[in-house]
Amino acid sequence: MRLSVAVKECVYNIGLLKEIIYPRKCAVCNAEIHDGCFCKVCRRGFLLAQHRNFVNSEERLWERTGELLPEDVLSEVLVLYKYDGCIKESLRQIKFSSRYDLLPPLREELQLALPLHFDIWLRSFAFAACVPTSAERLKQRGFDIPQELFGAVLHKYGCSYAPDLLLRVKKTAPLYSLNKEERRLELDGCFAVNPAYDVRGRSILLCDDIYTTGSTFAESAAALLRAGAASVAAWAFAAAKENW
Repeated sequence: MRLSVAVKECVYNIGLLKEIIYPRKCAVCNAEIHDGCFCKVCRRGFLLAQHRNFVNSEERLWERTGELLPEDVLSEVLVLYKYDGCIKESLRQIKFSSRYDLLPPLREELQLALPLHFDIWLRSFAFAACVPTSAERLKQRGFDIPQELFGAVLHKYGCSYAPDLLLRVKKTAPLYSLNKEERRLELDGCFAVNPAYDVRGRSILLCDDIYTTGSTFAESAAALLRAGAASVAAWAFAAAKENW
């Protein structure tokens, strides 16, 4: 069952009350902090803030070879944090134990890590959307992790946020235990563009919590490009070690 707004507000308020009684501590050095998971010094050890641009071939070789690589379909990728330590453990607890109470500090970390002039970059996209979560996992958790992480920030900066831009049209097995090729095969044909949106000639921003192999972003971007999108960029909260 999906968590209601009232339940989410209750969880958030309980968290605030706990912090009055037990002040929040840095996850690394135990120093007292007011927001996020880390103090300013320890945050540097987890912060990536990598912004990579890809030069895409207009021939779109992936359509002929069938080998879908992120750098073939994504125009750029912004990654904020290393998927390690407290960040990794928090996301795992959120994903596999439905720990909604751990989301607010990560949402704060996301805003603390935003690069300069981020708002200008964000508003350059016609639409922003999160990679859709499967119905089964949404039912198990009661909330959508990417939407919970990115939704408020996208609204805050005046982006044209379209949470239902992409549809998940194929059931997939959990991806965390699959290798790169297995992920690619599992995700093939997984996404479709909602016909309510006209993406032709538009630039799109896709958001997701973790960038591992890039397969999920690549398959999502391919669906948008096939529907006529001019370009697709990716924004991930954290990246696996192979992408640091």
